[in-house]
Amino acid sequence: MTVLMQYLGYAIAFACVLFAAHFLLLRPANRTPSLLLSALFLVFALQSALLGILLSDGTPAIAVIARPSFAMTIGPLLFLYFTSAANPDYRLGWRSILHFVPTALIAFEMAARIYWVDIDLAIITSFAAYTIVLWRMVRRGDTQFAHLGAGRRDAFRILVAGATLLSVSLAGEILIVSDIVRGGSLSTSIPLMGALIFDLGVISIATLTALQRPSPFDWLYKFGASSKGRSAATMTDAECNACIRAFEGHINNATLFDGQPVGLSAMAKRLEMPARRLSEAVNRVYGESYSRRMNRWRIDKAKKLLQTKPDAAITEVMFDAGFSTKSSFNREFRSIEGISPSEYKRSLENSNAPDTNKHSPQQT
Repeated sequence: MTVLMQYLGYAIAFACVLFAAHFLLLRPANRTPSLLLSALFLVFALQSALLGILLSDGTPAIAVIARPSFAMTIGPLLFLYFTSAANPDYRLGWRSILHFVPTALIAFEMAARIYWVDIDLAIITSFAAYTIVLWRMVRRGDTQFAHLGAGRRDAFRILVAGATLLSVSLAGEILIVSDIVRGGSLSTSIPLMGALIFDLGVISIATLTALQRPSPFDWLYKFGASSKGRSAATMTDAECNACIRAFEGHINNATLFDGQPVGLSAMAKRLEMPARRLSEAVNRVYGESYSRRMNRWRIDKAKKLLQTKPDAAITEVMFDAGFSTKSSFNREFRSIEGISPSEYKRSLENSNAPDTNKHSPQQT
C-alpha cells in the first residue's frame, strides 16, 4: 500500500508539472491569472512529490517542513487566481503577499521547532477559510466574468470546480488528521489513499478537459487583451449596441423558423455586416456564442408551441422551432431547460389537468 501511494504521488506530481509548464509558457496580454494557475499546479506537484518522499525511508527534514508550508499556499493561490480572472486590471501587490504570511509563519515554526500553533489545525483552518471565500464568489454568479465574453461561463465553471476541490480537500484533511490522531500512520492511511485517488481523478479530468477544442481554458490565452488597448477591428460600445439592436430587430420582425438559413454568415448577410462583427457583438452582450443564442430563441419558440398547441406532436414542434434533427432538439432543450421536450410537455399537461382530488359539494 505504501509503495502504491508513493507511485500515485509521483504520477500526480508529473502531471501537475506538465500543467504548470503549459500555463507558465502562455503569453496573454495580462499574465497574472496564468502565472497564478501555473504556481498552483506547481504547488500540487511539490505536495504530491513530497508525499512520496515522506513515505520512503530516510525522510529528509526539508520534506517535513516544506509539505505543510506548501499546503498553506493552496487556498491563497486559488483565491488570487479567481480574483485576477474576475478583474483584468488586477495586479499582484503587497496586499496579495499578506495572504502568504501564515505560510511563512508555519515554515518558520517548523524550521525553528517552536510550535506555537498546531500545524494540522492551521492547515484545516486555512482550507476552511478559503473554501468559504470561494463559495461566496460562486454566489455572485458568472457576471463577475462578464469581461471575458464567451469565456465567462467557462471561467465560472472553473470557479465552481475550484471551490468544490478545496471543499473535498478540507474534508480529506480532516479525515487524515483524525486517522493519525487515533493512532494511524501516513503509510497505512485509508483517507490518504482515497485523497490520492481523488487527486489522480481530478488531474485526469483536467487533462481531458484541457485537450478539448474549444477548451474551457481558452479565455486565458487572450486574457487582458481588451484592457491593453483596442485594435482597429474592435468595436466600441456604441457600435456593439447598434449591432445588437439591428440583430434583435430582425429577430423580432422576421421568422427564424421558415426553413431559411440562420447561421452566423447568413444572418450577417441579412444584416449587411461582417460575420466577425456580429459574432463579437453577440459574445460581448450575451456572454455566449451566436449559435447558443439562436438555440435559446428556438427553444423559446418550441416552449410557446408546446403551450399553445398541446395536441401537436414533438416532431412537429421540433421542425416548427427550426431544428432539423430530434437529437439536437432534445440535447439543446435539456441543456437550456434541464428537462427533455417530452418531460416539459407532460409537465404542462399535468398542470392543466383537472384536480381529481377535489370533491364536488354534496347534494342536499
